[in-house]
Amino acid sequence: MLKDAKKIKKFYKENKKLIYFGLFFIIIIFVLLVSPNDSNNNKIKHYVSKDNMVELFNKINNNYSLTIEENINGDLKTLEYSNDSKIILYEGSKTDNNGYLLYNNNLYLLNSDNAKLTKVKNIPSFVNDRLYDLNLLKKVIPYCEFDYINEVKANCKMNLSSYINEYNQLYNENISVEEDKEIIFEIIHYSYRIGKINVDYTPINKLINNNDDNVFYGIKIYNIDSNDFSEILEHYKDILK
Repeated sequence: MLKDAKKIKKFYKENKKLIYFGLFFIIIIFVLLVSPNDSNNNKIKHYVSKDNMVELFNKINNNYSLTIEENINGDLKTLEYSNDSKIILYEGSKTDNNGYLLYNNNLYLLNSDNAKLTKVKNIPSFVNDRLYDLNLLKKVIPYCEFDYINEVKANCKMNLSSYINEYNQLYNENISVEEDKEIIFEIIHYSYRIGKINVDYTPINKLINNNDDNVFYGIKIYNIDSNDFSEILEHYKDILK
């Protein structure tokens, strides 16, 4: 017995570090197995309030500006749209870099050389482009199911049929959806306003324009309730009367 005890004592002295390391390793394994270390248990669940998002959209009345990035089959064009509830201004590559002014349903071309307004008879398509119509966007947002992306970004998911239903009602159309699918609006938002909307309009475009173009829009919203074009109205009052 004494001899065995001496052997054990000797083995312990010679292998003390190894024994400690083994015990430490066993403890670590035990902690990993029994501790609630599942990342899903500790993950913070984020929630996007639909009511708050709808409220932010409803704050946009008839005074705002848009920068519209239109990408059709890789061809990128821009449109700057500004509205103060009386006058609407258009410019950008989509207007061939010309300036246009819309007042009382009359469209005028602004000559960049002499600042002269000329009435336009044929209305370009960008004037009545429904894909950036905020009145329609405000109507479809309540259909959204929101997914949190980060503090300033959320995805709005809705059925194509919901969008087309509101489209038909607003524009008195009768477009039908044969094959429903999910569409996604990426919304950049802040606590006090909507910043930008990015959307793949391809399935919507196929229904309303009857073509297979790949259509992507980025719609930046700014100058909410800040535009005032009264000086323009005063300057051109004789032409715009």
